[in-house]
Amino acid sequence: MSRAFVLVGFLILVVVYGFSIAKMTYYECPNCQAHFKRNAWDLLKPHFFGKREESCPQCGQRAMMLRHFGKE
Repeated sequence: MSRAFVLVGFLILVVVYGFSIAKMTYYECPNCQAHFKRNAWDLLKPHFFGKREESCPQCGQRAMMLRHFGKE
């Protein structure tokens, strides 16, 4: 039973960590250099070495967007 509590606690920590990282993450469009954010659930999508295929909300181009951490 104590293993179940440890597993649940670990999963809670992972979710909290993921949401905190999502708040600090934004993407940059290679076409128009616009910066935009996504919600925390989007971090579950596949990333490829700091990039992810997204559609830019400003210009509409779908491309590999560069991921940045910190303030815009």
